[in-house]
Amino acid sequence: ELGCPSFEEVKAEREAEALQILKDLWPMLKPSPSVRCLILDELSETIEYLGAHFAMWDIPTQGYTNQQEALQALDRFSPDVVIVDLSLYQTMPLEFLKALTSRFPRTLLFGMTTGCTDTDESVAIELGVRRIFRKPCRMEPVVYEMLETFLTHHLGSTSSPQPATDRQLEDIA
Repeated sequence: ELGCPSFEEVKAEREAEALQILKDLWPMLKPSPSVRCLILDELSETIEYLGAHFAMWDIPTQGYTNQQEALQALDRFSPDVVIVDLSLYQTMPLEFLKALTSRFPRTLLFGMTTGCTDTDESVAIELGVRRIFRKPCRMEPVVYEMLETFLTHHLGSTSSPQPATDRQLEDIA
C-alpha cells in the first residue's frame, strides 16, 4: 500500500464534487414548479431513502409499493421523473411502464434492480428507461444523473453541441 487512493475512492470523490457543483447551481436552475418524482419499489425503506435524498433538493416524491397503486396515482399526478424497481416482486412492472410511457412520453424514466435478465433490461430500455442502477447503490450517482438529465431535457438541449463547420465559421466572420 503506497497511500494512493483506490479507484472506488477516486470515483466517489469525483461524484461528490460533481454533486456539490450541481447542488450549488440547483437553486438557480431548478424549474418552477418543482420537479415531481414518482418512485415505485417493493420496499418502503427504499422509497423513504430516495424520498429523503430528493427532499434535500426540494423535490417532492410520491412512493408506491405496487403497480396498481402507482397506476392509480397517474390519474392524479403527472410525474416529471420516475424511478422504478425493474424487478418489482421478481417481475418487470410492464403494465405500469407501458401506461406511463403512453400517457406521459416526456417523463424521464430510471430503473433500479437487484438483478433482472438481459431481456428485461432490453425491454426496459425500449420502453424509455434511460439508465438502470444496480442495487444496492450510493445515492449520489442516482441523484446527480437524474437532475442532470432533467435539466438537460428541461432546458431543451437533449443532444451534445455539434462542432461548427467551416461554412458556419465563415458566416460568423
